[in-house]
Amino acid sequence: MYKMLLVEDEPIVRLALKSLIDWNNYGFDEVLEASNGKKALEIIKARGDVDIVITDINMPVMNGIELIEESRRLGINTEFLVLSAYDDYTLVRSAFKLGINDYILKTEMEPDKILKMVMTALEDEKRKKGSKNHSVNRNELVRKLIAGDFTEKDLENSALRLKGENYICCSLLIDSFQIVKKRYEDNDLKELMSSVTNAVIQLFEVVNMGEILPMSPEEYGIILAFDNSYVNCLKEKLSDISNKIRNALLNFLNIEVTIGISEVSSDITKISSLIDEAQKNARFRFIYGKGKNIYPENVEELNKIKKNKNY
Repeated sequence: MYKMLLVEDEPIVRLALKSLIDWNNYGFDEVLEASNGKKALEIIKARGDVDIVITDINMPVMNGIELIEESRRLGINTEFLVLSAYDDYTLVRSAFKLGINDYILKTEMEPDKILKMVMTALEDEKRKKGSKNHSVNRNELVRKLIAGDFTEKDLENSALRLKGENYICCSLLIDSFQIVKKRYEDNDLKELMSSVTNAVIQLFEVVNMGEILPMSPEEYGIILAFDNSYVNCLKEKLSDISNKIRNALLNFLNIEVTIGISEVSSDITKISSLIDEAQKNARFRFIYGKGKNIYPENVEELNKIKKNKNY
């Protein structure tokens, strides 16, 4: 039997989550409750047997992001699902970066959607627990690299497609996201994320380079590693890979993207900051337009223009 914890400061929402579905029929013998992240963390630590946590993002005392951060810091690998009162992808992006399984808007809290989300998370948890030697799976290791909380032991004998010494990160930002979202039944964003991720992974398997992780339904983080033989032609290689990514997403999913690109670094511990840089650069599409590659030098040139105008 499984244990679920509902973390929400609004009693009416907790009641809805608890009563919309007969959880016992789906293997849950306990559905616990907490009104904020601090109380939830106390329950998780004291019990040690909570399988699924559904948490609101915005709460007093300790919010959902802080709850997930502290849980990860303590090595708690419970599956987290996030509730949001509004379509705030800044907060959702932060949650995905911490390794949550999925999220749902409170306005879309229908029994079928919630049940599907929970059962998928439960299957993910069972798969992780059943992995050989409890090894860190690919997605979790990529998440650790992006979050900056990996160790050298994590990387030992890993099968990651990151064999070069020069790291560059990209941020794929789906253009016209609201239109794309409507194509998916019941706005099933988990299906959208899976489709985008799998399309890019198929390409990376062919070229034997690159890893991808959803940062939110709208945005995806990519890590690339080039060996020293590509140092003098990195931009050409990046252009080639980004074109292949664009073609794959356009041909298979009819999705167009803007790609923010980071500086290059030979320090793997800098990946987290490289991802941040790539995300910031992608957002300059409001100046450069959609469907472009936005490099650090593009942003630097804009900053120079802005500085000159201030004189």
